[in-house]
Amino acid sequence: MRTGKRAAFFIGYLSIFILCIGFLARFYLTDILPDKRVATLFQPTECFLESKKLNARYPTLHRYRADFLITYTVNGVQYTHWVSGNGLNRSFTHDKTVQEHLLAQFNIGNMYPCKYNPNDPQVAVLVERHDWIIL
Repeated sequence: MRTGKRAAFFIGYLSIFILCIGFLARFYLTDILPDKRVATLFQPTECFLESKKLNARYPTLHRYRADFLITYTVNGVQYTHWVSGNGLNRSFTHDKTVQEHLLAQFNIGNMYPCKYNPNDPQVAVLVERHDWIIL
């Protein structure tokens, strides 16, 4: 009987340990690694701000994200696309005021430093991640 309880506890603890490892691996692969790649791999350039908007999603949950339409040139090729105001993270946040403040820091028609992925120049970042916890 004692051996059966010990085995059950061991299996329970092992299951929890495996779940924790899985969570940490997911967190690293989706949050930390992309930010490290932006900091180490991405190349600096200048981006022209074409447009900006406060993107709203899930109206009943009140989720918001600052988005920017940027144009930049890499090796003679011009790229124009929307980027998030939180690095490569495209999640929405509940804090509308913070997103509006971020939008207010950028003026349409101005040039700003940004970074692009030299292996895939269509991927760019205007604002590096500033918000680790998206609630």
